[in-house]
Amino acid sequence: MLFRPIPHAGHAGWCLPFVLLASLAGGLAGCHAHDHADAAHADEEPAVAVTVWSEHHEVFAEYTVPVVGNPSHFATHVSTLADGQPRRAGGVTYRLRSSNGRAFDVVDDSPARDGIYVTDVTYPEAGEWSLTLDIGAGADVDPVDLGTVAVYETDAARDAAPEAEEADGIGYLKEQQWVFGTLTARVERRTLQEWIAAPGTIHAAPSHRAEVVPPLAGRLAAPGDGTLPALGQRVEEGEVLAWIQPPLMGVLVDAVAADADLARAEVALQRAQVEHERTELLHGQQARSDRELQESEFVLRDALVARDGARRVVEAYAVAGIAASADGPPRFAVPAPIAGVVDELLAVEGQYVLPDQPILRLIETDHVHVETQVLAEDLDAIDPDRLPRLVMRTRDGPRHVDLPGNGRLLHVGREVDSSHGRAPVDYEFDNPEGRLRPGTPVEVHLPTAHGEQVLAVPTSALIRDEGLTVVFVQLGGESFERRPVTTGLKDGGWTEVSSGLAEGERVVSTGAYAVRLASVASGAPAHGHAH
Repeated sequence: MLFRPIPHAGHAGWCLPFVLLASLAGGLAGCHAHDHADAAHADEEPAVAVTVWSEHHEVFAEYTVPVVGNPSHFATHVSTLADGQPRRAGGVTYRLRSSNGRAFDVVDDSPARDGIYVTDVTYPEAGEWSLTLDIGAGADVDPVDLGTVAVYETDAARDAAPEAEEADGIGYLKEQQWVFGTLTARVERRTLQEWIAAPGTIHAAPSHRAEVVPPLAGRLAAPGDGTLPALGQRVEEGEVLAWIQPPLMGVLVDAVAADADLARAEVALQRAQVEHERTELLHGQQARSDRELQESEFVLRDALVARDGARRVVEAYAVAGIAASADGPPRFAVPAPIAGVVDELLAVEGQYVLPDQPILRLIETDHVHVETQVLAEDLDAIDPDRLPRLVMRTRDGPRHVDLPGNGRLLHVGREVDSSHGRAPVDYEFDNPEGRLRPGTPVEVHLPTAHGEQVLAVPTSALIRDEGLTVVFVQLGGESFERRPVTTGLKDGGWTEVSSGLAEGERVVSTGAYAVRLASVASGAPAHGHAH
């Protein structure tokens, strides 16, 4: 607890050092007067400040040191730990219990302004009183133990009591903390896993990308719908994407001849069938001999064999992608080798293309690979049963990527590249929404089986300041301290702190840069409200 004066009259001086902070936040709703104890305020009543954190709230209470029969003025600041905001509605109850067994409650039904309850408490006798603040009521009550209150018999006894030293910290008022959404977190022991950071790149799975090349040289023609596939258009495996019309020679002449042979064979077969049926009829009437009937059967079979042979030749050309056009020369089909999306167009209709010249590229990104290069000494530490984490650079800074849970480790390289001492490590992930774009560089955090129980803080609490990694420790409700720290393991949103902090301390986890700004504001007060 800290003994210090609470001024009776307002002082606006504290607002000036925080003009920059207030302007960043769009201005504070209003300024409370804050000031230090000094000779100029010798007539002010000494006060106590206490800060306590429960599971759900932070309570920063300031009250004048009580004397029997005189009201003790309470200014109690209540913040919600979940979002760092002031409690804007609802009552609190001060529960007082003396060492002699006397008890009484004081109820304050609502805050005087957001987050601040202003209450007077008058004690019936001197001595030690325990103080509990009940926030809320009924099943939702959050009881917060504010310790003991020393009540004095007279003003002289109060003035003769020793004063505790004030914490020498960075002054950062609750009203400012609420404006900037300041959050704090407890320094605690956690089991952190070691992760290995390595550079990586996202790629489409090899079986999910393809270049479409013509089977031979020729002129590019559109498929049946009259247009070549467009960028971003989805196609299915085997779908005809284009036709190639090569120069009319060689095999193309044969393809045309095969179509003609098939047509002639079908005509010959029809003629043989008609002749055979006529011969059978006349044979039944004994107008044709057995030999003539047998010869007609031979002719029919020969025509059938010729027709089937011509059909197989035409079908073979069709399998090869060759088709005879009724209104032009024969052409070769160019089918899609995979299902996917047209990612790049490399030729236009009517262009003369060569057999080694891609006309378009297809890609399917519903599966992607994450390829990284890992130092040789780290390869054996990789945990094959856990998935990596990806950090992607964005306009707003590094961002962790939420990966699907159905990825798998594909490959750990067996050979180390002597030029950089690394070996490839590849993972595969489903990517149904296409959030992982092939070609994107990423930082890959690979899991290991090594874990330790260490002191840890949220990674967001760490900032770089003057070349050091620092945190801001909350000493009290409105008092902070800049603390250089040494870091170690990083696991998700938590980082090991191997020196500089003690278990149970609280650090600023959101809004640390605003506290830093307060620390450099000249003349920034550490404490004191005028209520």
